[in-house]
Amino acid sequence: MLTPFQQRKLTRYFNCLDLDANGFFEQDDVDLIVERLTTKRGLDKGSEEYATIETTIGMIWQNARDLGITKDPDKVTLADWLAHEDVVLSSEEWREDYMRKVTRAVFDLFDADGSGDISIEEYTDIMTSFGVAEGIPEWSFQYLDLNGDGEISRDEFVTIVEQFHLSEDLDAPGNYLFGPY
Repeated sequence: MLTPFQQRKLTRYFNCLDLDANGFFEQDDVDLIVERLTTKRGLDKGSEEYATIETTIGMIWQNARDLGITKDPDKVTLADWLAHEDVVLSSEEWREDYMRKVTRAVFDLFDADGSGDISIEEYTDIMTSFGVAEGIPEWSFQYLDLNGDGEISRDEFVTIVEQFHLSEDLDAPGNYLFGPY
């Protein structure tokens, strides 16, 4: 069962995905996230990179629909989102199988240049595509760069995502993944 603190952070995440703020995470939101990010990266529709971004963002939406309460084919409510997260976080098996798989895919989405690290520019591009206000990603990055080297490594990213989802420590850096909660 999600704690009140987890619900607060996960609601922030949901609100970043609900780009039109209509209370639902829908295909239109997925399409807009993909459009924003591929435009920032100068990717053409039909390219392999475009398809990878579309698949990764679509996977987040599909998983929330599949594991949500309503199983509505057209939208995910906040209750669906929290129920989906509750399932994912309910056991070590789910966390290992699902969360780490998604975390790897999302890391690769962030790492646009394939360097093995996420730069502040790459992080900002994704977060603003998710609807996070300008300036917030740069502020968050200072917390998320755990070793202070100016980049987020794959290992740091796994730690950050785990902290975001699991930590009850108000000061855990991962809490700031989507900005202030």
